[in-house]
Amino acid sequence: MPGFEDVFKKTGKGSNEGRKMGRPAHAEPHKRISAYIPASLADRLERAAYWTPGKGAKLSKIVERALLQHLDALEAERGGVFPEIPEGV
Repeated sequence: MPGFEDVFKKTGKGSNEGRKMGRPAHAEPHKRISAYIPASLADRLERAAYWTPGKGAKLSKIVERALLQHLDALEAERGGVFPEIPEGV
């Protein structure tokens, strides 16, 4: 079974990354991740981003909203937020 680092490749470009992408200076810094998902799901996401007009229809925003909803449910089930990952793991 692949480990966390095999599934999610994290890259950070520093605190100015948000400004480079057109976000206001006060916006929370963003981090790029990648994940392997079924091709059919990726196709559905791309089509939804393309065919949904208006603000918030970008692929990243759709994924962000879905992840937030799922993490909120996991944290509610757990009774709180998950603790920090120990250093060196």
